[in-house]
Amino acid sequence: MDIIPIAASLLAGLSTWAGTLPFMLRRQFSDDAMDTMGGFSAGIMLAETAFRLLIPSIRIGGHLTAALWLMADDIFLHIIARFIPHFNPVAGLEGPESKVF
Repeated sequence: MDIIPIAASLLAGLSTWAGTLPFMLRRQFSDDAMDTMGGFSAGIMLAETAFRLLIPSIRIGGHLTAALWLMADDIFLHIIARFIPHFNPVAGLEGPESKVF
C-alpha cells in the first residue's frame, strides 16, 4: 500500500484544521484583520484561476476558446450580480429588493 496519498490527505486535513483554529479561539477580529484575510483569500482565488484553470484551458482548447469561455463567465457573473441581491461594502445594497436584506 502506498502511504503518500494517505499522508497527503492527513496533511490537508490538519492544514484545514489549523486554518480554522484562530476562528475557534477568537470570535471577533478587527476590520483591518478581516480586510487582510479577505485580500489574501481573494489573491489565492485569482492565482488559482490563472494558474490552475486559465493556462490549462488555453493549452487544451486554444486562445479563442479560452477567451470565449472567460467572457461567458464574466457575462454570467454580471447577470447574477444584477438579479440576485447582495451587499457591497462600498456601495451598500445592490440588486433587486429582497426581504432577506
